[in-house]
Amino acid sequence: MNFIDYLQEFQRLEQTGNFTASKIGRGFQAIYGNDRQVLNSQVHRYLELINTYKTLYGEEEVILARAPGRVDLMGSHTDYHQGYVLPMALDKDTVMAAGKRNDQKVVLHNTGTDFTAQEFVLGQDIPRSEQGCWENYVKAAAQALVRSYGTERICGMNAVVDGHSPFKVPLAAGLSSSSALLISVAVALTELNDMTMEPKQFACFCGEAEWYVGTRGGFMDHFTSILNRKAHALFLDCRPVNISGEETFLTEDIPLPEGYDVAICNTNVKKEKSASSEYNTRVLETKIGLELLKSHFPEAQYLRDILANVPLQKFLPEKASVNELQKLLNQQKYEELFQDGKFSYADELTILPRCRHVIAENARVLEGCELLKAGAMNAFGALMTESYVSIRDDFGASCPELDLMIKSALRFPGTLGARIAGAGWGGCAVAIVEASASSAFQTQIAKEYYQNTGIHAGIFLCQPGQGAGVLS
Repeated sequence: MNFIDYLQEFQRLEQTGNFTASKIGRGFQAIYGNDRQVLNSQVHRYLELINTYKTLYGEEEVILARAPGRVDLMGSHTDYHQGYVLPMALDKDTVMAAGKRNDQKVVLHNTGTDFTAQEFVLGQDIPRSEQGCWENYVKAAAQALVRSYGTERICGMNAVVDGHSPFKVPLAAGLSSSSALLISVAVALTELNDMTMEPKQFACFCGEAEWYVGTRGGFMDHFTSILNRKAHALFLDCRPVNISGEETFLTEDIPLPEGYDVAICNTNVKKEKSASSEYNTRVLETKIGLELLKSHFPEAQYLRDILANVPLQKFLPEKASVNELQKLLNQQKYEELFQDGKFSYADELTILPRCRHVIAENARVLEGCELLKAGAMNAFGALMTESYVSIRDDFGASCPELDLMIKSALRFPGTLGARIAGAGWGGCAVAIVEASASSAFQTQIAKEYYQNTGIHAGIFLCQPGQGAGVLS
């Protein structure tokens, strides 16, 4: 779309507030809702972004691409056992203005003051920047597209990314801000270069593209950011299926009733380096548990195949030393699991509780979907709290600050339930709160958290957001 057309349309929206008179206005409402204050703030945000683009690159053909972050309402540590997850997209997003270049250079600016301008050239093997640099997620999307389509199909772009509060996805909070950036770039580049992908294919593509940064994660973040519908959560079955010769994943839109806010409570406790070690240990412990269960349930490929009513205590030890596990496991499997030499013979691993959490969490996701479809919000809130207790006690993935935050949230009269968001060991809690009490919730929980920890919490309220796309 012509730069001037975008500019004039957003100026008109700011002046008149009539969002139903144009396609862009109606599209804007479909993304951000009907609240006048929210819409006016977002229009001002987009105008600032467009004017920043003009200052940097001039007036040219431009598109506006966006992608939301996500939070998981249920389903912690189930994805790598091909289980079930229930996330939702946030109504906070990454937005970028982008224009097509005549060469293969990508030039980047960010409205956030912590992000320096960057540029690179498209290619089959784009060199990574230092770990933690924001442009790596841009490079990830760009390299994946070049490898899929070739440099002759893809031109470079000029881009400005909006990265300032209160609209952005909070950084380093376990809310997929990095994935939102990558997806917004992929949306922009495919649009600028006239490429199309089916949404689930696009989600898998973006998930694999993110491996570029060094973390070989799953696809939950990308499916949620791309496929989520406003006012809904997204059920995702993490076991791939083959449909008409194509591998894909099953999803279902799960409605969230009106009258409730989702409160994201950021402890502002960053995960320590030891957290990644703890995560890797949990993966190992659950894999060991699966191997021990296979001798009794040979058809089980993942823990998702073990039913919730199986008496695990009959088949799994509560804890076992590495030396004891060597005797319990097939020698080949033992060597495969412990090949990195991280543990000594005397080290003890926790088996039964870790597996119990994953198996029970899968069942909770399925139950939670049915409760939401029935509008049984009190029961769903209680299930969220049950999930938290399981993550804390069986999976050992909490921390003192998360426990304080959730304890305070659960004491609040308008809270239906609360749990840890993401992998744990820091980051955010998520709570379902009655909308009539949510403003008081923000104030009180932040106050209590600061009194108990001396840390300022980041607490914001959100509704399920609309998936990624181009505003056109």
